[in-house]
Amino acid sequence: NLVWPGSRVLPRRVRAFVDLLVERAAAEPRLQAR
Repeated sequence: NLVWPGSRVLPRRVRAFVDLLVERAAAEPRLQAR
């Protein structure tokens, strides 16, 4: 759901994967606690 520079260059799979990691990281306070 995030829009960042170069998003148009990346394939949909890569964008979906990165977006998934971002959402998962946001769901886990442990990663952000660092």
